[in-house]
Amino acid sequence: MKYLGFVIIRSFGKEDIEIIDNFVNEAIEGDDLSFFNKLRELYPNRSREIQALEYYVYTVQQYSDINIIRNYTDGFIATVNKGSINNDIKKSIEQNVSIAPASFELWTYIDKLESK
Repeated sequence: MKYLGFVIIRSFGKEDIEIIDNFVNEAIEGDDLSFFNKLRELYPNRSREIQALEYYVYTVQQYSDINIIRNYTDGFIATVNKGSINNDIKKSIEQNVSIAPASFELWTYIDKLESK
């Protein structure tokens, strides 16, 4: 989760960096539910978006194969884009999850280096 959590918070705006910095370490060290609950607390007006991101994270973290993650991500984005939510939310979700495979790949590589 820690890898995807950083991906998700990246699109919440520069003005939010200080607020997010105050809870990232605590939320990341906690469980996934704590992380998403904290996001909902900070951004109640973005609850539908956060709910979609939460679903994505819970599903994608079951996979360890980067190709499966890429395929799932592409399918998730396509499904969101077909949905009835507004275009701003669709765009934000796409921005958040589209970089998740690369982030996963990077952090997997870093974990391998650290374990040597």
